[in-house]
Amino acid sequence: MTLEGNGYVVGGSGGEDSAGIRVEDVADVTIRNVVVTGWGDGISLRRATDTVVENVEARGNGDGIRVGSRSRGSTVRDATAVENQRDGVYVVDANGVLVTGVETRTNGRHGINVGEFSSGTTVRDSVAAGNDGDGVHLLESSSLAVEGTTMRDNGGDGLWILEVGSHTHSDNVVQGNGGHGVFVRDSTDVTLAASEIRENGGDGVRLRSNFGPDDVAGHVLRSSTVADNEGAGLRSLASDGAVVRGNDFDDNGIGVVLERAAGATVRNNRIGENFDHGVRLVETEEVVVADNRLPGNRNDGISLANATDSRLAGNQVSESEDDGVDISGGNGNRVLEGEYVDNGGDGVYVRDGASGTVVREISSRTNGDDGIHVRDSPETTLDGGFACGNAGDQVIVENSPGTDPSGVETREDC
Repeated sequence: MTLEGNGYVVGGSGGEDSAGIRVEDVADVTIRNVVVTGWGDGISLRRATDTVVENVEARGNGDGIRVGSRSRGSTVRDATAVENQRDGVYVVDANGVLVTGVETRTNGRHGINVGEFSSGTTVRDSVAAGNDGDGVHLLESSSLAVEGTTMRDNGGDGLWILEVGSHTHSDNVVQGNGGHGVFVRDSTDVTLAASEIRENGGDGVRLRSNFGPDDVAGHVLRSSTVADNEGAGLRSLASDGAVVRGNDFDDNGIGVVLERAAGATVRNNRIGENFDHGVRLVETEEVVVADNRLPGNRNDGISLANATDSRLAGNQVSESEDDGVDISGGNGNRVLEGEYVDNGGDGVYVRDGASGTVVREISSRTNGDDGIHVRDSPETTLDGGFACGNAGDQVIVENSPGTDPSGVETREDC
């Protein structure tokens, strides 16, 4: 059955439980070419199967378009939902929903809200802009996807994810939101790919657990541009096993921050010109930072604070305003190969009780202070590589028993 609106307006008086058009306990219904305004729900689907809502405008309702009450296989496409009091599109307790080609703007809560028990929902090629809350808001469902969608200038976060698992969001633009670009909380195995995440008021991407690392783990950020965010490009708080690969992090408040996390990998990224550290590890365990380029960060290129068993391998760190690598406290960290060149401070600085650090086969050249500086850090191993052309000492060891500086080749000129 098809309800053809022919562009007519279905107007109401705004009763909370009212609906401009309600589809209930039926299948294979199409609603198209209609404007609904002034209702509790502009369009409401309840226990509807394989229903299509297309080319409609929902304006000035409570929720613009609601798909719920165990509806299955519904599609909302080429629709507009604007200036509704709550959500532009609200999917709750509905499975296999497709939202595609939809514009949700200036709604009082979220642009697109996928609530509890709504597994298998996909948001594709849509726009969520200028809403008071989040652009796209995902809660307590699985197998969700947001693809090719713009989330811009919303008052909250661009993409907000809570207690969901095993899904991928790709080819999105997340820009100019008042909160974080993407906020993932208490969720597992979320992949963010091939997206632009820019100019957000908080972090570009924030991963966080309120309950412990097992509740926010296994996330992947890959092949994306994360730039000009007020906070970190990526900030991971108690999130284990994150993989950050092949991204550009430029001009953020700080590049990549991992705190109280284990088993993460940061590899093959460009992390440059950020306003603080390029990479910052705080109380982490067994994190790998490898084969990254880190030019021109305004503090240290890579900074470790009380980290354990980190492996920094094959990184190119240049023109940091402070040190190329600064390791403070912690134990068992390794700096392997890599180039540390033209940094404002030391090429590599190991200090303040860091123990059992290994610095092996690195090149530390033409830095503004020392090539390699070890202070108050016992049993540091300096093995191979060379330091040359640094403005201070090529290698200096202070109050660090069990540390032999002779393992590094030194030259005044390079």
